[in-house]
Amino acid sequence: MALELALRREWDATRLAEVGSALEAIQRVALRTGWSDLSTRAGDLARLALAVESGDDATAVERRLQAGVISLQRKLQTHQEKEEQEEANSRQEEPDLGILASDEESVRDFLQESREHLGALETELLDLERRPGDGELINGLFRRFHTIKGLAGFVGLRDVGSCAHGVEELVRALRDDGLEADAVCIDLLLESTDYLRTAMDELERALNAGEQPHFASPAALLQRIRYRETTPVRRRGDAEREESAETEVTEAASHRSSAITALRVRTDKLDTLIETAGELVIAQTLVRLDPTVERYRTTELSAKLGQLARLTQEVQTTAMSLRLVPLGVQFDRVTRLVRDLARQSGKRMRLEQSGGDVEVDKTIVEGLTDPLLHIVRNAVDHGVETPEERESLGKDPEATIRLTAIQGADRVVVEVQDDGRGIDCDKVRAKAVERGLIRADDELTREEIQDLIFAPGFSTSEHVGDLSGRGVGMDVVHKSLQALRGSVEIESQEGRGSLFRLLIPLTLALVDGLILGVGHMRYVAPLFAVREIFRPTAEMLSKLAGREETVTIRGRLLPIARLHALFGLEPRSRNLTDSLLVVTEGPTGPYCLAVDDFQGKQEVVIKALGGYLPEIPGVAGASILGDGGVGLILDLPGLARQAGIMQNPPRKGERQADRSWPISPVGASQRETETGVE
Repeated sequence: MALELALRREWDATRLAEVGSALEAIQRVALRTGWSDLSTRAGDLARLALAVESGDDATAVERRLQAGVISLQRKLQTHQEKEEQEEANSRQEEPDLGILASDEESVRDFLQESREHLGALETELLDLERRPGDGELINGLFRRFHTIKGLAGFVGLRDVGSCAHGVEELVRALRDDGLEADAVCIDLLLESTDYLRTAMDELERALNAGEQPHFASPAALLQRIRYRETTPVRRRGDAEREESAETEVTEAASHRSSAITALRVRTDKLDTLIETAGELVIAQTLVRLDPTVERYRTTELSAKLGQLARLTQEVQTTAMSLRLVPLGVQFDRVTRLVRDLARQSGKRMRLEQSGGDVEVDKTIVEGLTDPLLHIVRNAVDHGVETPEERESLGKDPEATIRLTAIQGADRVVVEVQDDGRGIDCDKVRAKAVERGLIRADDELTREEIQDLIFAPGFSTSEHVGDLSGRGVGMDVVHKSLQALRGSVEIESQEGRGSLFRLLIPLTLALVDGLILGVGHMRYVAPLFAVREIFRPTAEMLSKLAGREETVTIRGRLLPIARLHALFGLEPRSRNLTDSLLVVTEGPTGPYCLAVDDFQGKQEVVIKALGGYLPEIPGVAGASILGDGGVGLILDLPGLARQAGIMQNPPRKGERQADRSWPISPVGASQRETETGVE
């Protein structure tokens, strides 16, 4: 304001009236803050600016305002410096006890409840940006920030509490003073939620490490919030305010009544319940298959055993459902991401969502953060054109990104689609040749060329920017989905857009497995990672350099790892033609695992090996099988590393060694079983 007063040469009554309204706002804020001298000075200047309406000369008023506003600015700076110094002194005299000021249980309750509010806040703020005059949304925002402020004060977190209090005042100005919820205001509110979320992460880290948390100071953010409160306001009528207040009371009562329907339970207790339910299923199976029970089985006993089986299955299903959360939690984060990327890139985009109510395991929902982040960033940078380019192509200047979730019987499909330029296969192929990922004379299908974008370090960007260019994004997508026992598929048409299809399991606690026998031991191979099982003939087998065993299947040469050799077992036969070969995925491509026999398919409960056993290479966990025996769950990529398998140099038409292939979808389809490796 002072700079504008100093530079402007022509003033009129309308502009001076706007300056007067701004000074009145400063007067109110200073009065609430307790800066009485600043409030008085701002009030005097406001009356001076508004006096032009009574006929005063605008030029004379402007000259007097210049000196007054500069003086006001100096007073404001003095007050702020004094306040910051007092705060620093209080920190030295009264150290923030942080997590020591309260018991650990209270702090963890604070973390959980605050994160629930923060998750809802981001969604509500984005809704407020689309509906800036929605009184219900503003009331809800005020309650959430007020709750976080109160909880932070209860556990002794001053920085968190002061930030929440400052934001609460900004929302109060939206509600009571008619402050406009414009882009600047929404940005400040979103930055505040980011600060609070970062503080929650630091608090959790410190709590787990037994240390004191170290929060970044919110002083700069609070200063910007205070300045925003001094923006000229547009007033709403008293009736509208009363209606807003009435809505707040009604919603608050509704919020209290619905709160009793939810109960917070620690995650470790849920894990124990799920594990116990799995043990119950196994115990029920052991009883049903016990020889003594079979010997004395009657019609009445069979009916009771059937009822026990149904109840046991229902207990397990209910226990598993307790860890399920809606995918909408991740979809809301993508909404914020698309908004920020659109502003950063200068592109116009809208996000369409469906299927946010589909529920999957909490661990899987959290694991989707990075894949969705990088796919959307890749779509914005590489896929979506600028508004000018889209208009020249006859497209809507505003691009569309669709986020969809579809639930199947044993998996969930999440699709991310854009209507941008699609994947330029010629450009991808040229960049892959340049980086040595393939040879210039390699014959690859369109799907194989598109899969090259998942190679580590691959990028078609000519420069490294904030959005992309480092070649790590799509590689992270591939690795993250592998960790979730999922996969990714691509459909793309140049000029029409791309579709990334993520296939993920419903839960990580259960897995469909193939029971494989080696000697006297049984192992479980996750079905999602198995592409084919076959018995080789002598003509299919060969050795490279007289050492590495390989098998040729449909023109492709795959290395072989013998499971008995990796675990030091005695097989039933050392002749590979008497063995079965399991085609699966390794770190650098597919390979074959040699086993003695295949004993069936079973859904198993995954159990960790526990602290008494060291980490065993090639073993992901264990499970109790239907007959009560123990089966180790194989880490198939880890077995390839343990065997030292390096993919062979590709022949013409085959893929390069130093890139990973996306693994097959969860659960082998009939097409994969019949055609094998594609």
